[in-house]
Amino acid sequence: MTNRITQAAAALTAAFHGPLLPGLAPEVAPRDEAEAYAVQTAVLGREPVAGWKVAPARDGVIRCAPLGASRWIADGGALPHPMQAPLLEVELALRLAADVPEGAGPEQVLAAIGTVGMAFEILDSRFVDRKAVSPFSALADAQSNRAFSAAEAGLPWAAVEMAQVPLTLLCDGQVVAETPGGASSAQVAEAVIWLAGHAAGRGLPLRRGQVIITGSRLGPMPLPAGRQLVARGGGVGEARLLLNNEITAREVKP
Repeated sequence: MTNRITQAAAALTAAFHGPLLPGLAPEVAPRDEAEAYAVQTAVLGREPVAGWKVAPARDGVIRCAPLGASRWIADGGALPHPMQAPLLEVELALRLAADVPEGAGPEQVLAAIGTVGMAFEILDSRFVDRKAVSPFSALADAQSNRAFSAAEAGLPWAAVEMAQVPLTLLCDGQVVAETPGGASSAQVAEAVIWLAGHAAGRGLPLRRGQVIITGSRLGPMPLPAGRQLVARGGGVGEARLLLNNEITAREVKP
């Protein structure tokens, strides 16, 4: 690992609880995807991987980030603090029921998926303006991930067409946002198959029990004012999250 990678990782790690960065210094900022992923791995260090974030291809490109155990919030748990400018996303998550063996083909990868259920992702970039930095710096920052959570229960992956799952976000029982659906199961499957090969190539193969969040379906949006969030998916179930009263998010444009 080069000194450039370790310095970029140290800067991002410090910004979790310290001042936000205007950007990574030019001499350490990642210059391509490979360097961005190397910074992700350096930030992760020896921390166990609790899950991954990946979304269907955008402009033909799929990108991802490993999510360490410290970013995991149990269903119904409270948001971490401190946070700087958190944004909320409602997603569908896949929970792996088996390890994905090295060199697995598409059918083996998809066979390892157990259930699909509701999930939250909390974005809180380490940069003052996450949209003002290069795509490689944003990727190194785990695409702004700060925390994630998913329901324990769900439906069997093969029984759900993800495009047809209507989602509702409620705060203290009041509807905040709704959507009739999103990316299809086929689009998500393509991303997960790619992820399996990518993760194995980084020495971080997909493992039983890991949760894969699959891209925003509602949000990103500022945190609603209230105490309890419920993400409800038609026929899929619910995920719950407690807002932390110590967190006061400044106004942020999604």
